[in-house]
Amino acid sequence: RLLALLETGNVSVRAAAARSLGRFRASNQQAERTAQILAALQKALRDPSLLVVAEATESLGAIGAPQAPVILAELLRHPSEGVRQAAARALEGIADERVLGEIWQALGDQSAAVRFHVVGALGRIGSQGTEERRAEVVARLQTLLLQDGDPGVRSRAASLLGELGTAADLNFLWHRCQTTEDERVKVKAWSAMIEILVRSGNPDLVIQWDQLLANHRETARRIEMLTEIRSRW
Repeated sequence: RLLALLETGNVSVRAAAARSLGRFRASNQQAERTAQILAALQKALRDPSLLVVAEATESLGAIGAPQAPVILAELLRHPSEGVRQAAARALEGIADERVLGEIWQALGDQSAAVRFHVVGALGRIGSQGTEERRAEVVARLQTLLLQDGDPGVRSRAASLLGELGTAADLNFLWHRCQTTEDERVKVKAWSAMIEILVRSGNPDLVIQWDQLLANHRETARRIEMLTEIRSRW
């Protein structure tokens, strides 16, 4: 019934059908049904209504079929900002190495909302890739943190540096905490530092940064850092 409504309903009904199809979870015995739904959603990407296209885009990401990342990456070049944003948001959960080229390009999107989700997709690729790929992603996140014009995007980049970065990135993040910057970005950069210190499992490294904070009279941050590390360790 949903497949029929996706083609014959009015705009609101077609959009609802596209959204509902994204909730379908097939068993191994229903591969044919999954293929049918994927084909219908791909067809819906050519719907005259951008609302239907955006819902179909989200559903493609929700189903998580192997070919979905490639399909969604192509939509990062769609003329509609809403569709590009839906594609980027969907890619956050399923992006892989195959779409890295499209992700690099989409980091220059005019829309900050699109870039915000593209950064999330980039972080997923970095977390699942090789050490070399992770280092490449970290370098790009640092560039975004320095150059992107939107504080929300810079904050997202800082958060992901906490997940992907190493002790070698602590000085960079500390500099972002000290420079003239949006307060949201500073908070995320500081949280990223704590996350890296926690993951390091290195008491000597913690002592080193504790001393640095003491020298800068950063009492509140010292307490926050040591409390969090004590709790997490």
